[in-house]
Amino acid sequence: MPGESPRDFVVRPNGKDVYVSGDVALVHLNTATPVPKVLRTITGTGFVDELALVPDGRLYALSKPDGHAALVDLTHDSVLTTIDFRSDFSPVLSPAVSEDGTRMYMLVDDQRTAPKVLAYDTATNTQAADETVTGFDVERASGLTVGPDGESMCITSANDVEDPGVYLQIVNFRRPGLGSGSGRAGGAGGARVELPRRTACARGVNTKGVHPPARPWHVCQRGRCLG
Repeated sequence: MPGESPRDFVVRPNGKDVYVSGDVALVHLNTATPVPKVLRTITGTGFVDELALVPDGRLYALSKPDGHAALVDLTHDSVLTTIDFRSDFSPVLSPAVSEDGTRMYMLVDDQRTAPKVLAYDTATNTQAADETVTGFDVERASGLTVGPDGESMCITSANDVEDPGVYLQIVNFRRPGLGSGSGRAGGAGGARVELPRRTACARGVNTKGVHPPARPWHVCQRGRCLG
């Protein structure tokens, strides 16, 4: 493969077209043969860290250092446009596309203020400001994925000061303007976050002692084990 540092990959629904990000370009592989074959090197993306596949056949290829993403047409393996996803010059990472393909979510964590998730309309590639998700019960965040129901997301996170440890937090959120009948109508203040639903305690202990091995997953509230 071209380059020296592959970083991320996605597989198209056909199971044979694989795209790998790296230090020089986006590489298109065909895995239908015993030895995967490089079909094309898409150099127009430049340096790429993380990838997010859109159901309609497009791909967001994010470069974390500068917060830009190339939007790639996978039918022709060509760059459609370049988008600036920077949020007040704060680092962006871990792009994730909703199951219906209408939203692309981006995690923002500048290591100084609380992490948040920005929402972008994939039809216009503009930010949906009233859908920003905030209020996470963690100090730092490093990874993001969106649930298939379109109303939940998971973030991997860490606390350095209060309850130090590494956590997985699952939150519910609601998108404004979808109608109360859908059960996803958001309030005027933006996305509504329910914290937390279920999470994993990194240390596996609380003031009462160690949790039994049969219960590695348990309910926690604000990082404190309840059961």
